[in-house]
Amino acid sequence: MKAKINLTREECDYLTNVILKKHKKIFPQVTFSENVNNSMDIGLDENVIRNILKLIGNEIRLRFDKNYKPTEKDKILEHLIDKLYKVKIKVNLTREEYDYLINFLLKSHQEILSQLMFIEEDNNSICVELEAGVADDIRELAGDEVGLHFDENYEPTKEGWILEHFIDKFYFE
Repeated sequence: MKAKINLTREECDYLTNVILKKHKKIFPQVTFSENVNNSMDIGLDENVIRNILKLIGNEIRLRFDKNYKPTEKDKILEHLIDKLYKVKIKVNLTREEYDYLINFLLKSHQEILSQLMFIEEDNNSICVELEAGVADDIRELAGDEVGLHFDENYEPTKEGWILEHFIDKFYFE
């Protein structure tokens, strides 16, 4: 799925000149179009967004040094991250995974459930449309829960398999 994100000129310059500068494989997969108001629309697919977020993660690690002094560019980076995590993604689930997601994993997490849009693909397939940041929240919940669903032989139970699939399917970083 191709996503379009509107960036300020500063955010676009930061993305191209700092984040993507050394990554010749990713840069050509991003399309750019300038708007009248001096902002930029960038087009990219989910895998490119994932790769850019990994690169941004590497950039952020530098900021954990206790001697690091925050700069004005850090605000630009924060805005860029926020926009990338608000991109809508789609995750395909089986009917069984869908039922487990809404009836068990998210049963006491209405704040997350309310942010999901479900589209029935066919009798056994349901597509979930959600923001990348919400996908991370679901992965975290599944990761917290999966350890509770193994049998005496340390094999995942039916619920354990579903939770492991959630960890893979909702992976966005």
